[in-house]
Amino acid sequence: MRHDAWRARQWSLAFGTSYALITAASGVAAPLMRDRASVPDVYVGGFSAIIGFGLIAVSPLKVIHDREALEARIAADRGADRCALLAHAEAVLIADAKNEAFGRGWLIHSGNVLVGVGAMLVLGLGYERWGSGIANGLGSIAVGELMILTQPHGLVRDLKRYRLGDLREPQRRRRRASFMATPTLLGSGYGVALVGRF
Repeated sequence: MRHDAWRARQWSLAFGTSYALITAASGVAAPLMRDRASVPDVYVGGFSAIIGFGLIAVSPLKVIHDREALEARIAADRGADRCALLAHAEAVLIADAKNEAFGRGWLIHSGNVLVGVGAMLVLGLGYERWGSGIANGLGSIAVGELMILTQPHGLVRDLKRYRLGDLREPQRRRRRASFMATPTLLGSGYGVALVGRF
């Protein structure tokens, strides 16, 4: 849980900060734009970003707080009934694994697609800007899917191992080269940054 809590915190910070910056930049940039026809594009993009930020802010991955609470309970209950403490730890592991699985489930993917389609329809039907509407909608879906697919989900695997009776201490996960694309702001608009870790 400690490893997944750390990953969840980093993931939330990366996407939450990116979405917050895009939202703030949209609110600042839109009134200052010379091309008034493009203003709806910026506002719709900012609104899509604030939905992503809201999801992270309102419903963070449970393992972030549950790990701290569990460790505090273990430290405080040194002489407590170890069976009761183990049952509590198992319940927390199950709940947090379900939370991670839900964050990558079909409902979240469907909601992401609906936000992208909504952005496209607002710009297309409302402002007759189908080209930018399609680009905005596809961009919103792509960034949302990236967020969903990079969300930590190690507890799902750990729970399966635990239920199979594999009680060995979890091995430190091998560090591999990894890449992540995150939303970013450019001098002239939005963009995607590719971040590599070796």
